[in-house]
Amino acid sequence: MSQIVGIRDVPLILAPLAGVTDYAFRELTRTTVPDCVDGFYTEMVSVKGLLNKNRGSFRTLPKLGERAVIQLFGADPADFPKAIEIVLARAPNAVGIDINAACPVRKVVRNGAGAALAKDLPTLRRILEAAEPPAHAAGRRLTLKIRKGWEANVNYREVITMAIGCGVDAVALHGRTVEQGYSGTADLTVLDEIPQAECSRVLWSGDIVDPPSLARVARFPIAGVLIGRASIGNPWIFRELKSAILGKDYRPPDAQERVCAIERHIALMEGEMRRDRICGAFKKFVVGYTKGIPMARPTRNRLLMSTELDELLKGLYAFLYENETAIPVGEG
Repeated sequence: MSQIVGIRDVPLILAPLAGVTDYAFRELTRTTVPDCVDGFYTEMVSVKGLLNKNRGSFRTLPKLGERAVIQLFGADPADFPKAIEIVLARAPNAVGIDINAACPVRKVVRNGAGAALAKDLPTLRRILEAAEPPAHAAGRRLTLKIRKGWEANVNYREVITMAIGCGVDAVALHGRTVEQGYSGTADLTVLDEIPQAECSRVLWSGDIVDPPSLARVARFPIAGVLIGRASIGNPWIFRELKSAILGKDYRPPDAQERVCAIERHIALMEGEMRRDRICGAFKKFVVGYTKGIPMARPTRNRLLMSTELDELLKGLYAFLYENETAIPVGEG
């Protein structure tokens, strides 16, 4: 068991991650760690896809009764009002609209969307000004996700000030530059440079992986934290962090709890895609489900070579039960 006391109560939010935070994983997280997650983001959704009635874009939206923030990406300000109208009609329980100005993927940036908007603040401003009226008129929050900036222009402070001036309710700030991608470490010192009035509107994103890392961020007057890669195959990260905030003991999941979560995850994925696609889609979660088990890498590598779902699951379940005594009973 582990316990860290003295962490300020900050909202814990499941971050938007392409290929990860789909409906299956969001629902798994809701049911596995109830009352531990304070908010959910969808994967990013193309506004062009929505306007073109792309079925893949529609499938990315929350379910009819689901409460989540819908993250949109695009480059044309004129597309956003109609896209917001579409998503709120299809997902009436959505709690907010988020504009992605952080994605570093080349294909997205090349088309002027995602992190490219950090280099084109006039367009970003027009997108926010176009998105604000329909979002707020519908009673939804409007947020923006950004990075620290580009190496040649670290302009997060300018972007945050501009966004708040456009009526944005909160800005999710990832503490890496666009060029860093997910390498290196998130630069927490950027929060020292943000005035307190604006910092209180910031959602921090980057390297929240355990209670000590949460404690380092929670000393700033931020509005919340986004948990991304640390949650992949590890929805229990939210229980660990919430336990630390509440000053309660935390016990990592044992083999049976992990297996039950995997079975639930697969069942949810079966409701969203053909079974023959699940093996490939599930592999990214294997590392998280075996987190904390010593010498797991050789087995993980072997499992990731599986071409059939049943083969992968049989090997994964066997590994978890065979190493149950090696699963840590306390961390941190």
